[in-house]
Amino acid sequence: MSKMRLRSKIAACAALAALAGCGPNVHSSAVRGTGYVRVDDIVKHHPLYPQLSQIDDAIAAINLASVAPHVPLSASQIAAQTGQLNRELRDAQLRANKILAQKQRDYTQRESQAVSAALAAAGIHGSGALAGQQMSGASAQQLQQATQAANADLMAYQQNVIAQNNAASSSVE
Repeated sequence: MSKMRLRSKIAACAALAALAGCGPNVHSSAVRGTGYVRVDDIVKHHPLYPQLSQIDDAIAAINLASVAPHVPLSASQIAAQTGQLNRELRDAQLRANKILAQKQRDYTQRESQAVSAALAAAGIHGSGALAGQQMSGASAQQLQQATQAANADLMAYQQNVIAQNNAASSSVE
């Protein structure tokens, strides 16, 4: 048994010596040297780099626009810009009103169909259909009143904004 122990001790020492010999030389200048990682190159290979680049470009554009000195505009240039903005606002309002009107027609038609289907399912014909039309008419009238009130509020707001803009423009002159 002592031969076995001796052989196992020799084998263990040989294994330790072999493992120690495989390790890097910690005194080598290559190990002690400064290591550089090119983070910019690594970031460019990331899958989300194009989005990051777009965001960085947008931030740079915003910063440049907000930091750059602006040449004061003349009164005629301000008036031209105001007119253009007012036209854009009116066009946007017309588009929004058209879309809302179409949606209102669609929803009114759906409501009418749903009421008719519900009354038909309940077995009510004739006078029930008249009741459904009356409900739809009342709903349409309320919708029209709400639309008129919203348009009046919007017009008042626009007039207020235009008045403030005109006051600011006249104070600049």
